[in-house]
Amino acid sequence: MILVIGSTFDDVLYFDAKVRNKRDEKPFGTVSVFSGDIFSQRVIVAYGASTSYIASAATAYLAAKYSTILVINVGSCFSYGEDMKPGDIAISESIHICDVDQRVADSRLRVGQIPGMPQYFNVMTYLANLTVTTAEKLSLTNVRAATFFSTDTIYKSEEETRAFTSGEYVLGSNKNIVFDSESGGVPVASNLIECPSLSVKVVTSPFKDKVETKDLVNVMRAYARVGKLLIALIGEISRNDTIMSN
Repeated sequence: MILVIGSTFDDVLYFDAKVRNKRDEKPFGTVSVFSGDIFSQRVIVAYGASTSYIASAATAYLAAKYSTILVINVGSCFSYGEDMKPGDIAISESIHICDVDQRVADSRLRVGQIPGMPQYFNVMTYLANLTVTTAEKLSLTNVRAATFFSTDTIYKSEEETRAFTSGEYVLGSNKNIVFDSESGGVPVASNLIECPSLSVKVVTSPFKDKVETKDLVNVMRAYARVGKLLIALIGEISRNDTIMSN
């Protein structure tokens, strides 16, 4: 099975309309869950994971319960810099948890690193490449591999981000950068249960700014493009029912 997890029902609306043999599953706390078939693959879809804490707990529980081979995090994100625009689709190459700082406890740790885990989580190369090539086959535009930075803090000023930003750089990265509040919890859980994960999200607005009215149409269209992309990706994966290693 494949787990698709988002923050709101809007994030998974495309799946609600497209899965066959839909069945409501037992919720996990405030996280609603339904299942259905896409091609020959059974898919578990969850929504209500509005923070990385809930996303991590829900991912660990649902992925173990349903013996998933892949976790896909969907929803929205915010761009940092000028290279990602509202309506673009961001595919995670790596995911950083930038509001974690345990350096006082161990000087060998870096900002964003959880003790006993990597400094950041690289997405499986095969999986990231397959997602990009699937988008190309569908002739989807404005789909970009991106570096995800996840934080449960809602920042209101540049000054509040000084612990991990410096000008155009975020922890040393300065290209195709996006922020969100859920993706960081997913690889933490998937790392523990040894299940690959991926985030595919719609860029809604620049970092700390609200989405402008003129961009709403592009953003709403991008949600449908994400759904179309992931349905096709699941079709590619379902041929073997496995995810290749790096």
